[in-house]
Amino acid sequence: VKKNTTVKKSAVIIIISLLLVTILQVVLSIIYPKIGIDYNAIESISVTSSDSVFTKILYFVCIAVIPAIFEELLFRKMLIDYSRKIGNGFAIIVSALIFGIIHLNLSQTIFAFLLGLLFAIIYTKTGSIKTTMLIHFINNGFAAITVIFKDNVNLIGICTLIFLVVSAIITIYQIIKNRKKINFKNIKLAKIDTRNLKKYRYILSDYTFLVTILITALLFLATENM
Repeated sequence: VKKNTTVKKSAVIIIISLLLVTILQVVLSIIYPKIGIDYNAIESISVTSSDSVFTKILYFVCIAVIPAIFEELLFRKMLIDYSRKIGNGFAIIVSALIFGIIHLNLSQTIFAFLLGLLFAIIYTKTGSIKTTMLIHFINNGFAAITVIFKDNVNLIGICTLIFLVVSAIITIYQIIKNRKKINFKNIKLAKIDTRNLKKYRYILSDYTFLVTILITALLFLATENM
């Protein structure tokens, strides 16, 4: 279902989502060490200041540009559209679960699953794959930039702090502005249409879908060991 999403609305969604992602990363960075998991929410390929400009650009493209486009097309656009007739709840959970598992790393799996839930909810609510692409790109792009320019950690820290303050103000403003529209009593879990489960079991038997997921998993595994 295509829905009209204005540029202003998309901008607000992106800012609030990035704030939520940042909070999620902070929370996981605190919880992971306590349960014995190495904190590595994103891929960390070593890039040094002595590397060429081309190497840094290639790193940025591989970490930020390619995943933002193709992961969103596969895990949100294709997978959700493929399964949402069973129910939005089913589509959201399944797409997020596969998105998490495909990372083949426990710390990344947990982070990616929660991130996948956020992206899936945004996509099902707005119908805009471009919005989730932009959030994905900015999130991964910032991570790539912090690695590329790790020698300027103070500048990155200041920019991060400014963004967090601005995004927090915008989020609080939106909550106050829309407080009358927010009614937690009316929030219900999306229902799964069990009558269609058998009809759409091809999701797990369609060889083209399974081959796509397998190839994606192998690509993740290959880049993880580069």
